[in-house]
Amino acid sequence: VRGMVGFLVDVGLKKRPPSDAMAVLLAKDRAHGSRVAPAHGLVLWDVGYEGTRLHP
Repeated sequence: VRGMVGFLVDVGLKKRPPSDAMAVLLAKDRAHGSRVAPAHGLVLWDVGYEGTRLHP
C-alpha cells in the first residue's frame, strides 16, 4: 500500500504518468516503482467485499 501511495503522489506531482501504473504492478519489483510513502498517517479505514462491509 505504501508503494501505491508513493506512486500516486508521484503521479500527482507530474513525476510519472498514470499510464505507468500497470507496468509497475506487473513488474513485481519495487525498483520499478516510486518512493515508498511513510507509514505515519496511513490508516486502513474500510474494507468492502460484495454484500459485506468490514470495519477495522
